[in-house]
Parts: sequence; structure tokens; C-alpha cells
Amino acid sequence: MFSHQTSLLPSFRLNIRAGYEVLLDFSIPPWFLDGVRAVLKEIPFAFVVVRPSEAVCALRAATRNEGTITDYTSYRELYADFAGDNAICDDTSEASVVAERIRKEVAAGSFIVESKSRAK
Repeated sequence: MFSHQTSLLPSFRLNIRAGYEVLLDFSIPPWFLDGVRAVLKEIPFAFVVVRPSEAVCALRAATRNEGTITDYTSYRELYADFAGDNAICDDTSEASVVAERIRKEVAAGSFIVESKSRAK
């Protein structure tokens, strides 16, 4: 896990235990979830991947000003790594609509990652 992510998680844990809603808003790939679970210990958390469709990703990569990727084929496996029950793929909604969807679904119990002690 990236060092800046690792250093932030213990303070998030304290704030969660104090009853605050905490939003960790940066890229955490799915393969880092075990590390997050280890730091947050017994605290379950929501993990939501918000992503555009693969076609939109490929178009954005091909039309960048710098670092253009004209053949997205080698990135398909990486894109697939971010699929699953915790993913929202939406090319058209405004950010506020997606945010409200996330809030409602988390409140209903979706996207929850159980702590290591609870997940068996």
C-alpha cells in the first residue's frame, strides 16, 4: 500500500470510532483491501469503485494531450480488476447523482467490506 495511504488510515480509524463519517477519497485498488482491513481492524467499511465504461476509458486514453494510449488492449485486464459488486459504472450521470446513489446504497448495506475479524 502507498505510504501516504497507510499513514492516513490509523487517523481515519480513530475518527470512525469517535462516530464521524469518514470518506477516503483516492484510488485504492482492490488488491490493497486486505491492507486496509488490517489497519482498520474490527471496523467494517464501504468500498466503492466509481468508473466509466471501458470504451470511455479507452477514448480518454487515446485523446490525452500527453501519454496517449492508442491501443487499450493491454489495459483490459487492469480495467477488469476494478469490476465486481462494489463497482458503479456510469458514463452519463452527474457526480451528485452518483454520490447520492452511493450514499443510499451504503446506508442500505451495500458495498460493505467486513473486517478481518468478522469475515470468515
